[in-house]
Amino acid sequence: MKTLFFMMLIVGLGHVHGQHTRVHTYPARGFWTTEISPAARDTTLVRFYNENHDLVYEEAVAKLLNIKRRSVKKRLTATLAKLLNEQKEIEALRQKKQLIAVVLGK
Repeated sequence: MKTLFFMMLIVGLGHVHGQHTRVHTYPARGFWTTEISPAARDTTLVRFYNENHDLVYEEAVAKLLNIKRRSVKKRLTATLAKLLNEQKEIEALRQKKQLIAVVLGK
């Protein structure tokens, strides 16, 4: 009887432990991150990534960004969308071998 009780306890704990695992999901259209430099405490490093986790753009902003504010999040997300749209246009032109023609206006 004790053996059965301990087996049920172990199985039950294993089941509960398995439910607490965290799965990381990433947005389908890319994401942005911010980082405050330890050397320069008044500078925020903003990085934008595409859906393949490739760095698209990086900029050091000479002030602290409060990413808890909705307006800051909206502006960073809008910037990300603009960067990703431009990146897709450039990739399409590169595949058609028309990038230089578009840049030169011909």
